[in-house]
Amino acid sequence: MSRLMSRLKAAERSLWLDDELYAARLFADGVPPYLSTPDYVAFRSQAAGLLHSDILSLSLRALCSAWLDAHPDLVTRMGAKTRVGAPLRAMFADETLREFLTATVNALSVAMREVPLVLVCPTPESWLVAAHERCAAPLDSVESDAVEKAAVYLAEFLRAFAECAVDGLLLTADNSRPAAAPDSSAYRPVLNVAEHYRWPAGVDACRVPFTAEMAVDSSAFAVSRVVLEGLVTVTALDEEIWRGAPLGELPPGCLFSTISPESQPEQVLATLQALRQH
Repeated sequence: MSRLMSRLKAAERSLWLDDELYAARLFADGVPPYLSTPDYVAFRSQAAGLLHSDILSLSLRALCSAWLDAHPDLVTRMGAKTRVGAPLRAMFADETLREFLTATVNALSVAMREVPLVLVCPTPESWLVAAHERCAAPLDSVESDAVEKAAVYLAEFLRAFAECAVDGLLLTADNSRPAAAPDSSAYRPVLNVAEHYRWPAGVDACRVPFTAEMAVDSSAFAVSRVVLEGLVTVTALDEEIWRGAPLGELPPGCLFSTISPESQPEQVLATLQALRQH
């Protein structure tokens, strides 16, 4: 069993914190230093020293977005072809972007080797929509065949991390555009890559509709507000707890929560202590 699944299946309390934007407010003037790998690793290490998340998230979407902001030439190449999926394929194929991402993953995994590292990755349709919006060519709708092609592009892109010390993959979606339930086979290329590299694959069921396909593999998991049958479930907590809302009854095991950037440090530390003692 992988060290990520060992932690997710354990009865002992553990915390998986999405703390990057909160930590950026404390340590980086509100903007994580994505484009400097040494500075980014130092920033994440500083946050870990304060908050002690038991699982480390790395957002591929955030890193790619920062890279595109700094490289308009790539955005231009992404928009050179108008067919559906072309911008996404062009972005994923960029070797300089891949080298930047793998260097960041490798450096972070070395610096924080005691903590499982999970790549947080948009679903194929979320990537597809975002790539077209970046090129000012938004999609009116997303057809199932386009999602399937996007999944193939994403699967090939994830192979760039084959030699990286990755412990798992979490599929999520842009919260501003709720994802539609995919066809049963829509994510299969992505899940096949995760299985090949022995990455436990999870779904953020707070943002992505649950599909039974995710329960096929024994290393599947979900982040969810309710227990999902057939899956190891990481209980997602409401962000209001970081502003003093009561915790209520909590199940044993691993809890997931996003720390709101505007949360007050004293309340955050008090909530962390309460969660670990609950």
